[in-house]
Amino acid sequence: MKKILLGLLLILFTIFGFAQTLSLTWEHGDIEDGAEIGVLGDPDAFEIVAHVFVTNNNTAEADSVALICIKEEISLMEGSVNTFCWGLCYPPFIYESGDTIWVHAGETNENDFSGHLNPDGNQGNSIIKYTFEIVSETGLGETAGFYVNFISGYEGIGDDIDLTSLFSNAYPNPANSFTSFDYSIPRGIGEASIVVHNLLGSVVKKININDREGKLVVNTSDLIEGMYFYTVIIDNETIVSRKLVIKR
Repeated sequence: MKKILLGLLLILFTIFGFAQTLSLTWEHGDIEDGAEIGVLGDPDAFEIVAHVFVTNNNTAEADSVALICIKEEISLMEGSVNTFCWGLCYPPFIYESGDTIWVHAGETNENDFSGHLNPDGNQGNSIIKYTFEIVSETGLGETAGFYVNFISGYEGIGDDIDLTSLFSNAYPNPANSFTSFDYSIPRGIGEASIVVHNLLGSVVKKININDREGKLVVNTSDLIEGMYFYTVIIDNETIVSRKLVIKR
C-alpha cells in the first residue's frame, strides 16, 4: 500500500511539480517554448514588428515574477537593424534589458514586449531569438524563449531577376482548394521552388519547379483556413515572399 501511495505521489509531483511558470502567446495563438514564428513585412516599411505576450501561470497571489528579456541574433539580413522593447526600448547594440518587468500571478503582459526589424529597403530574412528569464533574489531562474523570423519582401525583387515579369502572384488569392502561378524562368538558373509557411514559420508545403515555364497549380485543400506566406527560392536564395490566404 505504501508503495502505491509513493507511486501516486511521484506521478503527481511529476505532473505538477514542474509546471511551466511562463507561457507565450501572440495574435495568432500559443507559442511553444523554443518555437519560431514568422512576421512578414514590406522592405520599404520603416520596421517590421512582432508583438508577443507573456503569461505568469502561477495561481498564488504571492507568486508574481520579475522578468528580464534577452535578445540573441541568429541570422541577420545585410543592411537591416533590429531592436527590442521590454518596458523600455533598447538600441541595436543592447542584448539584455536593463528594465525588469513584474507579471502578477495569473496575469498576461500584453504591452511591454515587441521585437523590431528595420529592413531599410532590403529583402530577405532575419532570425532573432528572445528569451524571458525570471529574476529572483538568488539569481536568474526559469526561462521561456522563442524565435522570430522577420521576412522582408512582399513584392521584393532579387538583384538579378525581375520576378514581376517572370513569376506571377498566386491566383486565386484568397484560395480555396488550389492556387496557381504563371512563371518563366530564364536559362542559367539551376533550382527553383516555392515554399509555403504558416504564421508560426513552419513549412507546410514545398514544390519544386522542374520546367522552365508554364503554370504551376498548388493543392491547398489540405491547409486550414487562414493566412500563409509563400516564398520563391531560386538557387537556394530567397527571391520574394508574398501573402497567401486560404478561405473556405
